Amino acid sequence: MLNAFFILLLLSSFCIAAPNSGWSSKWGFEWINGLLVREVAESDLNPDNRVFNIPRGFARADIRGDFKFKYYNDLSFIFRPRFLGTSSDLYYPQSKKPLNKSEAEWDINEAYLDYDATDFLGFSLGLQNFQWGPAESLSPSNAIFHFENDQKSVFYRAKGKVLARSNITILGNHSLILIHEPETNREPYWIAEKKFEKKSLAKWESRKRTDSNTYMGLTYGSEDQERKFVGGYFNLFFSETYSFYADLKKSKGSIAYYPKEIAPGQFLFQTDLERLEKDQYLAVVGFRKEARGDFRLEWIYNSAGYNKTEIGNIGKALKNDQLNYFTNLLLATKPGLEMYTQNYLYLSYRLPDLGSKKQSTLFFRYLHSFQDESGNFEMNWESPVNNFWNYYIETTVTNGQLNSEFRLVEKASFFIGAKISL
Repeated sequence: MLNAFFILLLLSSFCIAAPNSGWSSKWGFEWINGLLVREVAESDLNPDNRVFNIPRGFARADIRGDFKFKYYNDLSFIFRPRFLGTSSDLYYPQSKKPLNKSEAEWDINEAYLDYDATDFLGFSLGLQNFQWGPAESLSPSNAIFHFENDQKSVFYRAKGKVLARSNITILGNHSLILIHEPETNREPYWIAEKKFEKKSLAKWESRKRTDSNTYMGLTYGSEDQERKFVGGYFNLFFSETYSFYADLKKSKGSIAYYPKEIAPGQFLFQTDLERLEKDQYLAVVGFRKEARGDFRLEWIYNSAGYNKTEIGNIGKALKNDQLNYFTNLLLATKPGLEMYTQNYLYLSYRLPDLGSKKQSTLFFRYLHSFQDESGNFEMNWESPVNNFWNYYIETTVTNGQLNSEFRLVEKASFFIGAKISL
């Protein structure tokens, strides 16, 4: 991986030095360094912090490359490698045992070919991060990428999926995209005890000719265990300030694990046969106002999520007196749900152009679960030092009772770091 990184640097220099060869190149570089301290939460899902091994603090270096090589105007190769080095301080409260751990890992976030066959037909093949949708919290109509709790962190960068994609543009403002995922990207699968399966979907999108901010789209394809789904999304932009949007998916049944009482006082995480046969819905409906700042309000509905009774049963299923304790613990960590419960409120406010030079940005986010009354508040501050350096401050605070959704991992955290960009 390290050798490939330097080979591409050399290739980039060669392309720049030979402008008449038909090749051109563009490259970027980011280096993020930071320190984080955290108060780890107690939960039955993470006894003695042995399941998630959440560090109470770490120092991290995150190096990201962004290379684009182009042959004339038709063929492009995009390559985005990453190095992540972390020194962590872990603590196991019940055994009162500290542990220092250092890790270094090279990876490839994206690596794919783009080929524009004509003005209206294009192809892409390789490891790519392909997202869409108007909502900020999640995109239900995109069944390939799943919701992740830390996706707003400065260190988060989605790992690409192995995709074969074709894009057909019709009349300039319509597009039909066909996507096939033939192979795993080698990341741990998002559902416990399940293996990767090939998936395909088709996406059609239409944008208003006079206002590209107003658009709508439809998706159709297959999910895990060859279940079919249909999705849709739209964004209606009006009065130059406001927009109303939605993103939703209807799936054929839920294959997630639920805590079921199989004997008096004994529980087992297993598939719910009733939900397996019943259509399930995942939806986001939102409102946005763009003025001095950017304000969003989103309601999230997840019919496959745990209800109040099941939330109570989770704690019972993870007690030490359970005959299926270890099985329950394994399945509960990755139950196959985009979000754990059924109804959420998401609020965000982005305030740019702050500070004496009008270059700083303040960001507030809050995600609340109505089912178990837990929530996660996040505040981010970003400000430039010069043309190359930015510094970041991130603070998160959670609220909720034992085993509630947003108190499974942490109570609070504080991060400070800096990023150099070239």
